[in-house]
Amino acid sequence: MNIYVGLFLLFIALFVAYRVIKIRNQFRQSVTREQQVMQYYATGIKSWPSVAAILDSVEVQNSNAQTDKFTLATKLTFTINNQQYSCTQSPYSVLTTSAKSAAMSLRDDIINSDEYAVYYNPVDTKESFYVFNGFLSWSDYERLLKRPD
Repeated sequence: MNIYVGLFLLFIALFVAYRVIKIRNQFRQSVTREQQVMQYYATGIKSWPSVAAILDSVEVQNSNAQTDKFTLATKLTFTINNQQYSCTQSPYSVLTTSAKSAAMSLRDDIINSDEYAVYYNPVDTKESFYVFNGFLSWSDYERLLKRPD
């Protein structure tokens, strides 16, 4: 009988360890995605030239119909050598947030901004990236919204 109790406790311990490792790995994957975007911005895009742009649209989109995850879709137009290009890439189109209020507030901040700048790849001008307010992660932006003034 004692061997069955021991095996049961061993099974419970292994199951708990498995769940802890799985949850930790899921957390690492989500942090890694944000860090990749930050690294892409810090190393690649900041070395690109920037140009003034015109905001065409910005809207909050539900990134997954089954969960409440939101992204921000921005579209800007910029001109290089008398040729117009569109920019739809930004950190907020890659990362998601579960706080719709944060996405709506950021959308309003972008709409009310006076100037827009797009970083573009000088080798391939079609490749461009929009960074708002020097880029904050969604979690940083959500903390800013919660901070009392």
